[in-house]
Amino acid sequence: MVLDIPCKDDFFNMGDSLLNSAWDNFITLLKDYSEYISVGCEEEFEEVFFLHAKPKLMSSFTLVQQAVEFYLKGNIAEVSPYILISNDARNWPKNAAKSDVNFSEFRTIDAQDLVKIHNTFSENRLDEPFKVWFNEMRNIRNKIMHSVSSKDFIEPTHLAEAILTAHGHFLGSHQWIKSRFIYHLNSPSNRIDFMTEREKEGYRYFEVHEEISIAVKALNPSSVNKFFGFNKKSKAMECNFCEEHFENIEFYDHGRWRTHLIDTLVQSELSKTSYTCFICENTLNVLDAQCVECRDTKINVKDGHCVWCKNDYWE
Repeated sequence: MVLDIPCKDDFFNMGDSLLNSAWDNFITLLKDYSEYISVGCEEEFEEVFFLHAKPKLMSSFTLVQQAVEFYLKGNIAEVSPYILISNDARNWPKNAAKSDVNFSEFRTIDAQDLVKIHNTFSENRLDEPFKVWFNEMRNIRNKIMHSVSSKDFIEPTHLAEAILTAHGHFLGSHQWIKSRFIYHLNSPSNRIDFMTEREKEGYRYFEVHEEISIAVKALNPSSVNKFFGFNKKSKAMECNFCEEHFENIEFYDHGRWRTHLIDTLVQSELSKTSYTCFICENTLNVLDAQCVECRDTKINVKDGHCVWCKNDYWE
């Protein structure tokens, strides 16, 4: 009998974990680079910095490829996990016919055959653009892994695009931010006792804000629109809804903590008085009028209060 048979969720959870690890590496790298630049660096610093980061970028790109393979295996396992076992019985565990054997002891199908097997058994076949992208990713990874040339390395933005493409294909478009909230919710740091639940939530919002801001700054407008669903060049302002979460952090300092943050409350293309945050997804309808207290020009239509100082405009 075969024991510990994996299901789709087992493979998808591993795929999610690998993508999130690759994303953490990407964000840490760009954040470090930004902070070095902010204090002043030599003229060739960028080239030296990313050449030094080549092993981390390569290993992170490999994580993305492995994540895609786990997602493919998950879809195959949804049909039947036994399809994943190599069909050559000579490679099966020696005592499989005489005693119980764990599924992990069987040799599984080769990664190069996953797409073909997926499309043979799955109802939802992979389209041609995905197959081209997946093969290109495997070729790039193989080329760089076997190259010692300083010119062959993964650009940080290419890594981010690979992560977001993989996640979008298997989990749906524009779902990465929600996935990152779940990732932070399940992080060990969310198990700390000395912080209240409201403060932990504040940190989650801030961390997601910071990392998405770093990514949006690095990606070109077409990629931002493709992966996050908004126009990078649109008018935007600080999200007052998210700011309320930030203020639950005991030592939060609006002036000092927003170094990497961008404005996320984006103006609607249909209405100049409607703004939606692509992080928290809240919508704010405003009246363009000057607050007598803070001189801000955005008044919340819903309650008549200034968006920032909360002064009642109608009084």
